[in-house]
Amino acid sequence: MTTSLDITNFRRIVAALKKTPEVAMPILKHAMNDSLRILQGRLKEYPPASEANRPGRMRRGAHPGPVGYYEQGRGWWEPHMQPLASPGSISLGQQTADQAGRRFKVKIPGQVAAYKLKPSSEQLGRSWTIEIVTGKDVVVGRVGTNASYANNVQGSQQPFLFRKRGWRTADTVLYEHRVTFVSIFDEAAKEIIKEVVFS
Repeated sequence: MTTSLDITNFRRIVAALKKTPEVAMPILKHAMNDSLRILQGRLKEYPPASEANRPGRMRRGAHPGPVGYYEQGRGWWEPHMQPLASPGSISLGQQTADQAGRRFKVKIPGQVAAYKLKPSSEQLGRSWTIEIVTGKDVVVGRVGTNASYANNVQGSQQPFLFRKRGWRTADTVLYEHRVTFVSIFDEAAKEIIKEVVFS
């Protein structure tokens, strides 16, 4: 993702970086860090749970039947028609239909006896990181994640279903906070100019 922001004092920032990088660089790094932290914080926020995050759903149409559910931070719970082992020996990552129903306060379809967890969460919310790269006269900020499905959930390949459920893409979050980011860098530019002029 590459996005540019219109910063009023940009030319002065570049000039200050070239003339007095020892003054400008720390101020710009601070501004970049503040901006990246805001972006990272917003990207970490999960939307409210939807019907896809609760047991009890049924598929309609040509292939009707029970559907599993996704638990944020853990993975996919697959419905099973056969009972699990005796309740005393149920392992972590397994739950009876009764347990799932009580936990979520929902009615579970009669043919579902249990749910088994397929751990698949890569902790998308927690996986967002920030990085600041500096050069002689440049400061570059990056926000990223290594979660394999991030581009489908919060990136350029996001399907309508995720948008409908409240997931915001990185571009959307950047756009929503563009005024804040421009303001942060404008203030940094003013501070740099003041330091250069009055030092």
